Amino acid sequence: MIKKQLVIPTRIVTHEALLRRLTKNHQKRQEIQEEFAKSYAGYRGELSLDYYFNLLPTHDYYFLHNLRLPNTNGIHFFQIDILMLTPFFLLIIEVKNISGTLTFDPTFDQVIWKTPEKEIALPDPVRQVKNQRYQLIEWFKSKKLPPLPIETIVTLTNSKTIIKILTDNEDYIQKIIRSPKLISKIELYKKRYTKEWISPKEMSKISNLLIKHHTPVTPVLLEQYNLEKRDILTGVYCDKCSSLKMKYHWGEWICEDCFYKNKDGHIHALNDFALLFQKTIANHQCKEFLHLPNSDSAYYLLRTMNLKHTGTFKNRKYYLPIVLD
Repeated sequence: MIKKQLVIPTRIVTHEALLRRLTKNHQKRQEIQEEFAKSYAGYRGELSLDYYFNLLPTHDYYFLHNLRLPNTNGIHFFQIDILMLTPFFLLIIEVKNISGTLTFDPTFDQVIWKTPEKEIALPDPVRQVKNQRYQLIEWFKSKKLPPLPIETIVTLTNSKTIIKILTDNEDYIQKIIRSPKLISKIELYKKRYTKEWISPKEMSKISNLLIKHHTPVTPVLLEQYNLEKRDILTGVYCDKCSSLKMKYHWGEWICEDCFYKNKDGHIHALNDFALLFQKTIANHQCKEFLHLPNSDSAYYLLRTMNLKHTGTFKNRKYYLPIVLD
């Protein structure tokens, strides 16, 4: 059973919003596009594994996607791509969806990723899941949960990836697999671990506790890429021609370029505002960001969205929910 569903990560949606609102020739655009492509490939890789998970008995396994938990020090967090729970063991699955050639070099704790265009070093995912395992063990201890055995694997979802391993270390030979081997690997662990540490009911409680402590994060991309507010294009985005030239007129948004009309363009634009700047907005900020003719229009649109707010009419701030499409 997929207990915590895979949803499109905020990081991807935030990058989409940023790319929508940067000029085509912006000096940081290529870097941002590359990061977006990498994040989206990872999401697609995780999504592809649900096919294999759905082949397993529904009640024997729980799968939690994109789990981000606080460290026991209460300051930092650790993230797990996929955590599988059974009454007998846990399995941490690190997912990589990368084309080209991957050369695992444990001597230097790195992976060399080579394509026809480039050759770069990446962090070693085998080492990454080992660190995640350690942190998860400590997290379980802090919650006084049973010390279940924890296995780790790195799953490569791109069938065209060429894999090279510069070691005969079993940790690497056994821990790096392709997607089609996932079911047989899980069956192998099932045969290895026969002691039932927790009941199915306890497994459900533990998965709910993990979900309760999951702490999502909204990346601050302007800081990450050293951008200024003036770098961000304002206005309402046209779904048809991609311009930012929609104007509000008599309850409708009309694109000045292609004349496409809709009634909720401001909702998508304010979602961009929340993703890129902040989750609260004042009336004058709304007027400026949406290119509205006057403050009354801004007040009307914010009021029709039924947003929570604080402050008096003059100093009122509205809370913008982030929508992940």
